[in-house]
Amino acid sequence: MKIRSLKRFDGKCVRITDSLGDVFEGNCDHLSHDYCMHEFGRDEEGLQMLNFIFYKDNIAAAEVLEDRGGPWGCFSGPYGTLELMNAADGKDFIDDVLDREDNDHIVRMLRCLEALFEHGDRPVFKPGDRPLFKNGEAEDGPFVPDAEWRAGAVDALRTLIKETIDPEIRAEAERIAAKAELSQ
Repeated sequence: MKIRSLKRFDGKCVRITDSLGDVFEGNCDHLSHDYCMHEFGRDEEGLQMLNFIFYKDNIAAAEVLEDRGGPWGCFSGPYGTLELMNAADGKDFIDDVLDREDNDHIVRMLRCLEALFEHGDRPVFKPGDRPLFKNGEAEDGPFVPDAEWRAGAVDALRTLIKETIDPEIRAEAERIAAKAELSQ
């Protein structure tokens, strides 16, 4: 089923399956044809989820997620592909997520970082048992949370701790950073 317009997903929590079969969940902003053409040189509407842009032709399926009252709200799990891919790309991408005003995505990134700190130094897989690659490229090799990555992630947490005004997010970031530093 081809999606006619992406506008109805603006400002909503959405699950997107891309043309490669990867599933992303998050809060979306609609990007018009004109905006995408002006900013990115692509005459096609899209949806922006954090720092990812999904153009209409690359979306296999999209659905609005409703809060079902479970532990993850609208989301299907504590974190997902979106957070894993940002984490794998390193400190700047982690900072980008943690610097948002979207607490849903900040909390999901915190959960993802905690899981990756506990993961050890083994390759990380996306949901569906496919390897997660650094910078999204197979030639970069699979993502492994090594000592350099851990130091950058802890630094990103320390920045969040200093800058956030939300006491619950600060406390969670402090707990995860302290736990990560003990395990180094």
